[in-house]
Amino acid sequence: MTLHCAFIGFGKSTTRYHLPYVLNRKDTWHVAHIFRRHAKPEEQAPHYSHIHFTSDLDEVLGDPQVKLVIVCTHADSHFEYAKRALEAGKKCAG
Repeated sequence: MTLHCAFIGFGKSTTRYHLPYVLNRKDTWHVAHIFRRHAKPEEQAPHYSHIHFTSDLDEVLGDPQVKLVIVCTHADSHFEYAKRALEAGKKCAG
């Protein structure tokens, strides 16, 4: 079984800690989307080619395949993002 997930945030917490771990477990994890406010050049890296990057949070939360949303943003925005994910029927970590 593969768990389809999405990340909110594409900063150091995502790129150095959480995402490398998840990408090494392709047999059980699939990163479908990464929501970020602004595009970054790092998104073009080959190891991210299967991930859909977007600045539209509704697009991420509206994807019925995504079961888990991982919030990797500054502490002051965790609550709002987690609340929106839960209201969309997603499991949430962060």
